Amino acid sequence: MHRIALYSWSFTCVLSLACTSSPKDDLQGESTSTSGSATGLGEASTSGPSASSSSTTAPTSSEVDEGSESSGDAPELVSVVPGTLYVTSSADGTLSIVLPDGSAGPVLEVGRDPGEVEVMPPGLPSAGTAYVANYRDGTVSMVAPEGTLLGTVEVGRDPAGIGIAPPGTPNEGTIYVANGGDDTVSLLAPDGTTRSMVSTGGFPDGLAVAPSGVDNAGTVYVANYDDGTVTIIDLAEVATTVTVGAGPYGIAVAPAGGANAGKVYVANAEADTVSVIDPSGNVEATLTVGSTPIGVAVAPAGTPEAGTVYVTNIYDNTVSRLLPDGTVGTPLTLSGDEGISGIDVATSRAALPGMLAITNYFAGTVSAFAPDGTELFTVAVANAPSRVAFAP
Repeated sequence: MHRIALYSWSFTCVLSLACTSSPKDDLQGESTSTSGSATGLGEASTSGPSASSSSTTAPTSSEVDEGSESSGDAPELVSVVPGTLYVTSSADGTLSIVLPDGSAGPVLEVGRDPGEVEVMPPGLPSAGTAYVANYRDGTVSMVAPEGTLLGTVEVGRDPAGIGIAPPGTPNEGTIYVANGGDDTVSLLAPDGTTRSMVSTGGFPDGLAVAPSGVDNAGTVYVANYDDGTVTIIDLAEVATTVTVGAGPYGIAVAPAGGANAGKVYVANAEADTVSVIDPSGNVEATLTVGSTPIGVAVAPAGTPEAGTVYVTNIYDNTVSRLLPDGTVGTPLTLSGDEGISGIDVATSRAALPGMLAITNYFAGTVSAFAPDGTELFTVAVANAPSRVAFAP
């Protein structure tokens, strides 16, 4: 069976595991076509940044005011505040914006089955613009810092992963989009203009770009789910391939300054492992994590846990912690069976550097945690949230 992206899970089956093995087989549904206008999220109560809170109830698509500007208690954005959260929701075709204190911002309709989202870092052209890969539409939506839809650009078939070359890299500001349906990566300028395309392995999904200050700065890494490989795209856009575990999905690169600087971490969803690739492109280790790892994020430089790797394990509701020295730390265990999936870590510019954000796919919420694992808030977003990104 061909692998289907996580954000299409409720419509078919997750990953390429047998559909009958999914604990949520009753969540069959159909994605709705969306485009264009901003919408307002119905009231979403939060606990604020306290030590703990209970999850709020996710609004259904009927509770979102279609075709309107942000409404209710959702404030209008003037500019992006570091630590602002961007959450894609596949069932509703929306992008929810959550402010750093957990209060709800605008909700915008983007494309069908939106997946990965990334925000252009400060100091680069189009800084603060969010880019969303729309899996079923073959497009990328561009969202302005004030929370309005700028437009969409066509890429390849079934775009899933998306990444931006960070400041200080030779290719800074270039947007990379993994197109699972035609085994390519699209290279876009910040304004959405297509620059070129590069071929990859079978069904590319997760994508990451090495940060500045490491030996492999600007190198692009693409997890190819179907053939268990990672495509490495150098600055000359020449691609090579390295074999990892079965079903590589999420992928991330460690920042400069630590023992693991420039190392690449790949979640192998069908093997319950993480492959570690050194900056030269060689697999140096394979670490055992939880059940069906999919999301990977690394604490950025300047944060309390800089270099620590966090991996969401969707079937046992845990977050594995891989330390910079190569050892496996104590995992973070979440209560319930909420289908944790997407994960990101706030940069040093945020009010709380190193804060974790995790999407709860089945609960329709996103949760924030302090670097020590203390839950700060859980807030309702639109249905089936799958991916999350902090504004850098």
